[in-house]
Amino acid sequence: MKRPNSTNYMPITVLIAMNFLTWWIYSGTISGLYSELEKAKSGQPASSSVIHQAATSDPSQHWSGVTIPLFKTDPSGRKIRFPVGVKRVWIDVGAHKESMMCRPALDDQKDLAVIAVEPLYDNWGYLTIKNHHDRLITIPAAVSPVEGYATFRKAGTDMCSSLLEVNPDALRKDWPGGCTETSFEFQVATVRLETIIGLIPSNIAIEFVKVDAQGSDYDVIASGGTAMKRVGAAVIEIQLKKALYVNAKSEEEHIELFRSVGFSHISTKIQNREGTEANMYFTNKKMKQPEKDVLPISVIMRDIDSPKDDFE
Repeated sequence: MKRPNSTNYMPITVLIAMNFLTWWIYSGTISGLYSELEKAKSGQPASSSVIHQAATSDPSQHWSGVTIPLFKTDPSGRKIRFPVGVKRVWIDVGAHKESMMCRPALDDQKDLAVIAVEPLYDNWGYLTIKNHHDRLITIPAAVSPVEGYATFRKAGTDMCSSLLEVNPDALRKDWPGGCTETSFEFQVATVRLETIIGLIPSNIAIEFVKVDAQGSDYDVIASGGTAMKRVGAAVIEIQLKKALYVNAKSEEEHIELFRSVGFSHISTKIQNREGTEANMYFTNKKMKQPEKDVLPISVIMRDIDSPKDDFE
């Protein structure tokens, strides 16, 4: 099988440890990687390793990683080259294995593409391979205000894994299933939402952003900066009662953040039986909203809007 043109893929480094990562630096790296692979295929000796060292903010730590192609770009390497016919994009931060809120829409909405960001590498691999779709772009990273690398904490259940530390005061009865436990920690690449938005050509509408970042949803939206003006609507998740994570922001703080970037708060609904998590729906005041049922709002903002006692 002929390999794709090396200049038309945007890479990301797995386990990178760079300060203020700029993905453009790596476009040259992946070109070199494909060059070496072609040499190996033809029997020519490779001139360098595909393992790369990366500097960290802590001089006592040293990391290495590999670069992998993620998605096709235009010749400049600065914009995603979407399949012909794509007019709209949804961004799914914390997509898990299925991108369950966004992935099904790809089959019904032929002008839609989804960018799914997932920091747990096993989930990202499952999403990328088992749920492959020509209009689904997957990125193995966490979204954060600081680009580079960060410690990611794998919980007893991956649904509760986060960049944030577990709150020692969080109650196990409120957060069952291993949520209050940290199984292990590992390094993940981090990228700003603003950077992802900047990869989308200006003639393609960014219709929707869904965030499920386990306590760091506020940071995800904050990392969008002024680029949030391109986004039509957003749904994020918040923590109630005694938050599971240290420094998790309140409902009021999220409302104020969205207000500062031109969004209106439409609704908040509790989404679990313990009454400890809720989803919040916001829309851009300056943008016309899509027709009813185009967005997966009815799926995300489902009717679990009572605390646990109401289900017993």
